[in-house]
Amino acid sequence: MSEGAVPTADEWAIADVIGAFYAAALGDETWSAALSRLASLLGGEGVTLTQIDAPPAAMAAPVPDGMLVWAEADPAGLVTEIAISRSSGRSRWGEDDITLLRYLGPHLGRALQLDRGFATAPVGPERPAPTAPRLLSQREQDCLVWVARGATSKHAARQLNLSSHTVDEHVRSAMAKLGVSKRTEAAALAVAGGLIAT
Repeated sequence: MSEGAVPTADEWAIADVIGAFYAAALGDETWSAALSRLASLLGGEGVTLTQIDAPPAAMAAPVPDGMLVWAEADPAGLVTEIAISRSSGRSRWGEDDITLLRYLGPHLGRALQLDRGFATAPVGPERPAPTAPRLLSQREQDCLVWVARGATSKHAARQLNLSSHTVDEHVRSAMAKLGVSKRTEAAALAVAGGLIAT
């Protein structure tokens, strides 16, 4: 899916599910609640999350037994697989469902990576949590709030009445100040440090 392309489901519902993934990574929500939101958004009745060591390509597709499956390998080779089920009485999984899961899957994968990172991160002076809101400018905070909600730069720019280039610059500046190399890390660290609220 291209940058800024949004599946046909309600944008706020999508942002809510993405926010739930990152909230679960930060320990502010349970993973089962976040995954239940995902299943509900897709019209599924059950969801299973599996993580294994095997490198398939990222994919989202229906499988014969009425399941919709998405899988992706992270850089360390850990594969995350989501399987969402529907009862046999429900309509088949459609292209919109597959597109939506392909859109949401990478956010889930990044949130799980953050969750593992927080669980294994050293405690101490290596990376102290930021404590002063003045560490980030107001615009940097505004842009990170949208990143934390899973928005693209283009979507955040529309919401903030900025250009996507300006959003990217504010996010890059925030990343530098927070000492991280990824947008999602910056957003998660800002939320964990109380610098932004989603």
